[in-house]
Amino acid sequence: MVEIGQRLRETREAKRMSQRTLSAPGVTPAYISRVEAGQRMPRLNALRILARGLGVSVAYLETGHDQVDEALKAMVQELSAIELEADPYIAERVRGVRVVANRLLTEHA
Repeated sequence: MVEIGQRLRETREAKRMSQRTLSAPGVTPAYISRVEAGQRMPRLNALRILARGLGVSVAYLETGHDQVDEALKAMVQELSAIELEADPYIAERVRGVRVVANRLLTEHA
């Protein structure tokens, strides 16, 4: 099972970031090092800061799965089905929402 610290390190290294680059007020390079080494469990606020710095969700750091992406994908599928069955006015509005959801998925990937 991959722990938060290992996932943090893998994500940081994949983005070619140093611990110093990822650090922020209250989240020092030493703190990041201890989390990555499994010596420290990060506080929720620190997780939020780290996730934002890495461009991922807190859920991803905690679980390895991005629950937001999964929910958006399911919503896009449902919207596509509704769009096919709806009258033209509703279909146009649903299409607009689907486009925004797809854009969010693309930007977050």
